[in-house]
Amino acid sequence: RAQECGDIFKLVIDNAQDMKEHMRDSSSVTYLQGKLLIENAFATYLMELARRKARADGGVKVEALPEFLQAVGKLTDIGKIDESFPMTELNVALVLLARARNAEDKNTKGDMYHLANAKLSAVHAKNGLGVVAALLGKAEVLANRGSYPAARDVLIRILDMHPHCGPDVRVAIGYCCFKLGEFERARLAFRRALQLTDFTNVE
Repeated sequence: RAQECGDIFKLVIDNAQDMKEHMRDSSSVTYLQGKLLIENAFATYLMELARRKARADGGVKVEALPEFLQAVGKLTDIGKIDESFPMTELNVALVLLARARNAEDKNTKGDMYHLANAKLSAVHAKNGLGVVAALLGKAEVLANRGSYPAARDVLIRILDMHPHCGPDVRVAIGYCCFKLGEFERARLAFRRALQLTDFTNVE
């Protein structure tokens, strides 16, 4: 299914020029927004594919995988069109977060989290607080700073918005609770995450 999804994205992008030629005003805002959405969606797909491969392997860094590097290259090209497009800023923030997690130098890690936070704040300013991926990124930045109460509150907000979301949010809540010494709440969050985990899914 992942290969089929990738093939569909590539087909749409490869035919974008034909789509442009059939539009009355190929320089229209509608066309450019559509192009940015499609290109960003493909970059998101590539990063998710890299994340799943890294998780399945266990020993490889996600930012070293070809899919991740392809996504970064695509985002660089997208940025030349409009780097302030909200979905572009969100994807760039996700790239920075991925690199920050594995950065060995403390200052480099801090700088990347700072840049990611700036991008996420821009997304919130333009779209409100309803973008789940941006909220997850914000929670990670807060946790990295040691602001576990604030990170936990952001994660709980996500859970309130999407009560049927996967186990990852609950694992993160459990982690924050554990760091705060709220061991019973952490245990309950981890237990619920286990209940939601599909152990037949190798990814």
